[in-house]
Amino acid sequence: MNRPASMILKMVVLLIVGCVSSAWGEETAKRLSLAEAVNMALVHNPDIHLARHQEESAAVSVERARGIFQPSLQAAAQARENYLQKAASGGSENFETGNFSFSSALNLFNGFGDTAGLVASRQELGAATKTLKREQQTIAVAAASEFLVVLVDQKLEEAAAENLASQEKLLEQIRAFFQAGSRPVTDLYRQQAETSQAELDLLNVRRNLEVDTLTLLNTMGQAPAMPMEIVPPVELELGEALTGTSLHESYRQALILRPDLLARQDEIASTQERVREARAGYFPSVDLVANAGSDYNSFSSDRNFSSQLFEDNGSGMIGISVSIPIFDRDQTRTSVALAKIRQTDAITTLAKIRQQIGLEVGQALADYRTARKQLEVAKARLTYSTQAYEAAQARYKVGAASWVELSEAWSALVTARNDEIKARYQVSQQGLAVGYARGDLEQVLAHMSHGEIDL
Repeated sequence: MNRPASMILKMVVLLIVGCVSSAWGEETAKRLSLAEAVNMALVHNPDIHLARHQEESAAVSVERARGIFQPSLQAAAQARENYLQKAASGGSENFETGNFSFSSALNLFNGFGDTAGLVASRQELGAATKTLKREQQTIAVAAASEFLVVLVDQKLEEAAAENLASQEKLLEQIRAFFQAGSRPVTDLYRQQAETSQAELDLLNVRRNLEVDTLTLLNTMGQAPAMPMEIVPPVELELGEALTGTSLHESYRQALILRPDLLARQDEIASTQERVREARAGYFPSVDLVANAGSDYNSFSSDRNFSSQLFEDNGSGMIGISVSIPIFDRDQTRTSVALAKIRQTDAITTLAKIRQQIGLEVGQALADYRTARKQLEVAKARLTYSTQAYEAAQARYKVGAASWVELSEAWSALVTARNDEIKARYQVSQQGLAVGYARGDLEQVLAHMSHGEIDL
């Protein structure tokens, strides 16, 4: 093969390999937005599945309570081989017997215990549904918060890489100054140490990014090896909507929207019905009963099996059965006492959650307002630190400032830059906390992600 043909073949092979690699990367790399991260967590997180199982279990309990109102039906059959010893003759005789029956019962009255049990089961289903809703909010806010943490880590990595590049550039400048005899060797050594520290800082930031990415994947219910690319939202500012809300209004809104509070209210209603259900043991029980059947005995030699079973020996009964409790070993009394204790516990828990909601809402609003002020301060500090470093750099170049002054100005600028990055995303973090505390997390997430959240 001549040289031009060989070069053309190599170019074709490289092109094919490049296309395959590009296609493979597109298939495996996941561009992840905030809305996608939250939605994936709501689908794949194991805690969501556990909460949904509780709701399904409560739904089955409702079906079970509803089935108590239906009549029961049982079928029974017996077949026996009998042995009869005759004392007078000293002989014995074998004969066969058999019978079958159908019985049914329908409860007419049991102190309204079945009605109370059905209502209680429905209330418990409502509580399970609202508990699932709160668990979805918990997972959503966790996924969104961890998504923002990864964004912060990415920005900090960019800043750390820029810091390392600047330190390396400054090191070359100082080395040139030292070789020209305008700077002492101590400046060179100090700058070498600062460059090494900048490299170590970059490694630490990358480690944090890797760990926080794994944490996000875990919350999303994904494998750690899933490659992904975080897509920053276009805008994360929440505006003045949250800052203009008063504590009283937010607390009143939380009392209406918080699913965990609504679930506790359903539990109180359920415990009230459970008390009624337990008290049903004091009342008599009235059932409508019916029975039909037939039997066979081989002693009746003049009639065959079919004739006896279907023509001669049939029987039936229908009637009312009344059961009056006289002494049940204190089972009803203790059941009522336990049901009342659970009712009291539910009422106390509701009062506790009400107080906790007031604290959570107040703290979340205060933290959000503080985060916005901190962002303003961080932006101003970054501006002043940039100006101070530029002035120190200009003075150092002409020998009017020492390396210590230049290093301190640069360190202050790096710190201000990192603080501004953290403060910028901290506003969004605290906005999520406000939405979670008030129960309107869906609206906050929709504003931040500009996408649909399946809550």
